[in-house]
Amino acid sequence: ARAAHSATRLGDGRVLVAGGCRSDGCEEGLSTDALLFDPATGTFTTTGAPKLPRAGHRAVPLKDGSVLLIGGWTQDGV
Repeated sequence: ARAAHSATRLGDGRVLVAGGCRSDGCEEGLSTDALLFDPATGTFTTTGAPKLPRAGHRAVPLKDGSVLLIGGWTQDGV
């Protein structure tokens, strides 16, 4: 389960799922991973993790294919 994460459609059709809470109320802390979902195969694969675990953020796809995570909060509430 994951909540307050981002899901960003990439140019190749895959979806980047990043950050968020490990449970609905964040009692279990923030997720430190990022996953790529491939709708063609229905599979998830692990990809590079955010520098800081964060939830409630926005994800902005950039022209170079990377994704910028902005805002939200971290483990420290910042």
